[in-house]
Amino acid sequence: MALSDPYKGRLVDLRLTNGEEYRDWTAQAVSGPSPAANPRLVCMLGMHRSGTSLITRMLNQLGVYLGPDERLMKPQEANPRGFWEHQLITDLNDAILARLGGSWHEPPTFFLGWESAPELADLRRKAGGVIREDFAAAECWGWKDPRTSLTLPFWQRLSPRMRYVLCLRNPVDVSYSLHRRDGFSAEKSAKLWLTYVASALAHTAGQPRLLVFYEDVMRNWQAELRRLARFIDAPGLAEEDVTRSAVREFIEDELQHYRTSVVDAADDGTLPFPAKSLYVALRLSAELDRGGASDRSVSVIMFRECVDRMGLYADTAQRELDGLRATMAEREKETQRELKGHLQDRAGWQELHRSPQFQRFGRHGSSRWYDQR
Repeated sequence: MALSDPYKGRLVDLRLTNGEEYRDWTAQAVSGPSPAANPRLVCMLGMHRSGTSLITRMLNQLGVYLGPDERLMKPQEANPRGFWEHQLITDLNDAILARLGGSWHEPPTFFLGWESAPELADLRRKAGGVIREDFAAAECWGWKDPRTSLTLPFWQRLSPRMRYVLCLRNPVDVSYSLHRRDGFSAEKSAKLWLTYVASALAHTAGQPRLLVFYEDVMRNWQAELRRLARFIDAPGLAEEDVTRSAVREFIEDELQHYRTSVVDAADDGTLPFPAKSLYVALRLSAELDRGGASDRSVSVIMFRECVDRMGLYADTAQRELDGLRATMAEREKETQRELKGHLQDRAGWQELHRSPQFQRFGRHGSSRWYDQR
């Protein structure tokens, strides 16, 4: 099956729209602290149940401002240690998805240029207000909401150029976690993982991006803390005792219920091939990045481009596969309707054959009966 090329021209489009309206929003801050001249903005992306809260908390310890405490989402049973999400941003993302006919677990179809649609103008104004009121004066700030993996083009228009931390976790373990929390099937969870990760890769292609695996944080949080610190230009903070002590405390309290290896994920029969191949490619990319190679290394640059392409192609392949499944399901329904009609016709003929009229005329020839009935 030939796939269309979803990658062509995508990088240019994303760069052109990034931060288009940010100056307009910050310029409206006529009262309060002056806007930061060169803010560093870190956006945390990733699928739900992938360690996004844990990694965001690490970034917060490294100086990333997440907004006023009263704005942060309250802890819940599903995440008793806190989500570290700005409640208003999460509410806006839910509203965006709902306006487009979907939700976080039933992503809508995003039409070309949706982020500029007039129907979302009021949400853009509200989002601009949140940025202006809560973050305009911050030198280093950011937010985390897994839904942003889907709605990122909306925020790219409103924010200065961002750095992206993509939080990743073995999709098999994500599936187990979603089943435990929400009762989702393995098929639905794998599809959601692919949709979120592919979308995050597509919308951050060619921009500053760091891949962080939840499993690596749990295995060696010190190394991952240093990687995060270097990425946000705060390497010294990762070596400070107060930072390391705080991170150590909440890492040790973290509960990791599922630990599927990369090999086991590749061999898992419930994980569709597009999700499986993308996960393995991302793991390899992260290993190369940790191998000491410079960001200017040709091999790393080429490999990152391959990851960008695989993310787009995997998403396209899944969509086409879903389309084929829907077509086959509709054809099966049509076949069942035709079969039901034939069975009803046959039952009708059998009933006619048993009728007294048919029996009486049948002795003189069925054709004569049919002519006179």
